[in-house]
Amino acid sequence: MNIRAVLGVDYDTGIEMVGEIGKVAIELEHRPDIDIRWTGLRIPMTTHTAGDVITELDFLLIDRIDEIARSHGAR
Repeated sequence: MNIRAVLGVDYDTGIEMVGEIGKVAIELEHRPDIDIRWTGLRIPMTTHTAGDVITELDFLLIDRIDEIARSHGAR
């Protein structure tokens, strides 16, 4: 099971967001897979070290990603 962020943004904005998400991921020591597309980002969230289940850390990271997405006008 996983939760997935699907963020609708143009490619250039998505690349900017990946940098910001990366900084947060390093800060939290929780590094998600990020799928960069022409029309947005897809970020599936699970904790691999916990057996690919959702943990509190996933929810914390997704909240931070949501903040980043809002600041960039993502849909």
